[in-house]
Amino acid sequence: MAGVKEAVERNSLMIDERGLHVKKLHALDEDRLLDRARNRFLNEIGTVQFPQIIVDIDKEIRFSGLLLQRAPRDTQELLSVYGALLAHGTARSVSEVSLMMPGVSMDAISDAQSVLERGNVLRTASDAVVELMFRQPISTYWGTGQTVSSDGMSLDASRHLWNARVDPKRRTYGMGQYQHVLDRWGIIYNQPIVLGTRQAGAAIEGAVRQQVVNTIERIAVDTHGYTDFAMALARLLGFDLCPRLKSLNDRLLHVPVDFPFSPNIASIVRPGLNLSDMEPQWDELVRLIASIKAGKITATAVLKRFSSMASGDPLYRAGRTLGRLERSIFLCDILTSNDFRRELHRDLSRGEAVHSLQRKIYQGGMGAKRGRRSEEMAAISGSLTLLTNIVMAWNTINLQSYFKRSLQGTCDISIEHLSKIAPIHHRYINFNGHFTFPIEQGEDRLFKRSFNSAE
Repeated sequence: MAGVKEAVERNSLMIDERGLHVKKLHALDEDRLLDRARNRFLNEIGTVQFPQIIVDIDKEIRFSGLLLQRAPRDTQELLSVYGALLAHGTARSVSEVSLMMPGVSMDAISDAQSVLERGNVLRTASDAVVELMFRQPISTYWGTGQTVSSDGMSLDASRHLWNARVDPKRRTYGMGQYQHVLDRWGIIYNQPIVLGTRQAGAAIEGAVRQQVVNTIERIAVDTHGYTDFAMALARLLGFDLCPRLKSLNDRLLHVPVDFPFSPNIASIVRPGLNLSDMEPQWDELVRLIASIKAGKITATAVLKRFSSMASGDPLYRAGRTLGRLERSIFLCDILTSNDFRRELHRDLSRGEAVHSLQRKIYQGGMGAKRGRRSEEMAAISGSLTLLTNIVMAWNTINLQSYFKRSLQGTCDISIEHLSKIAPIHHRYINFNGHFTFPIEQGEDRLFKRSFNSAE
């Protein structure tokens, strides 16, 4: 609060009858040398076939074995797993994928699709691909590995699918894909959701259930990804929920009754929080948090139960009071630190950038006969996530080779510029045509009976 008072005094924050006014962030200067370095990197790679990328990453960590939970028996079984992954993750039909992969039957791909719907095999394989990215030293330049951006995207679907909804932005029917992107890139958690639902529960649930990083300090979300009760849950679970709030000029700072504050910010302060609402319910809040951590209940179910319709519930009032305190602290940071605002926007932009790659991979749409079962919907979401992580891991490995050469002085791309190139570029990848998988290049490793994905 003292920082907000000082921001008003130095005119970096203005308050009038219309509310708050924060100066817009100025755009950073364009770095032409960075653009040259990026173009040089992309041009040297040339054109790459999508099957080549899949096989290259499979040779590194053998995700096909993680999907099957054993080594593939033969080439036909391995190709059928690749075909099932493409059918689920690209929204192509089984017949289309079979035509793109000569010699692989529709029945083999269909059987492999059921394999991908078992348990958490797709998430296990996807986590292994992300860990491969993090083993590359260049990934340490991208972030701390403790900040996450979570956001949803719409996957085109038939209007006759029972759980399809209209995407208000694209004006088409679709299903939701909600995912968590780490600041070091890589999708660490994904889940299908129904469009139009509040996303705060999904944001918290993904942060709690992911198993890639040990500690998450902050989750950046948009306005749809927060409520006051959700901010309280997040803080009690050990991380901050940081929303990009709409209508910032209408926001208020909620503080406890009798809390001292400066007169020059009185119009945006509401001293109406009664801390006595929290104290009697504190044990129940702790029990609720323990239930979420133990997996007895999901954060989505909790937030659905404690929505604004539960305003008469003492536990809801306690969580809302704590959430408003947390939101006020967060707003103080937003109003007083341009660096924090810029970092929050950067985190959310990374999630949007990953969406552009996913839309290139997911080129079809779900028909009325797909995505009816929750297992199939989870397999579609998980396959798209795995394919996206495969592309980012392949780019990271190539960036690492450039990074190594720059350290040795044999590459004319500086480390500073190379570390600013994101692993999401895909303009040089051919996602269409006949798919020929060069399995013979890594046959000894792909069919090895005993394996460890970290080898």
